[in-house]
Amino acid sequence: MRKLESLLLLLPILGVESNLRCYSCATCTEFEYFGGDPGRWEQDCLLDRYCMKISGVVTDIYGYGREVSIRGCPWVSLVTRLEEGCQKTTLELSGLGSVTGEICFCQGHLCNTGIQHK
Repeated sequence: MRKLESLLLLLPILGVESNLRCYSCATCTEFEYFGGDPGRWEQDCLLDRYCMKISGVVTDIYGYGREVSIRGCPWVSLVTRLEEGCQKTTLELSGLGSVTGEICFCQGHLCNTGIQHK
């Protein structure tokens, strides 16, 4: 029992890091994102080193556009390589349509806020 207690006391000192935490909401607008408790938007990204933010305009079949913002752990199927920073792009997202804007990746806990990371 003493060994377990000693180990638990040493873990914070040894610098054991936890999973990366990112803000997560799928099609959230800036207004929805900043309303209420921000903790409800947090998610653990178990295998990721980056957080993701997609922001842009979705155009429907009638030509009307609306701003969208998507945050969370990266979707590997969307990009061929993950690299910190932002890039302009157009993405086809199932159930949403064509999003024209930018996709950003950042390192660090909760780094995918409303602030752009260039």
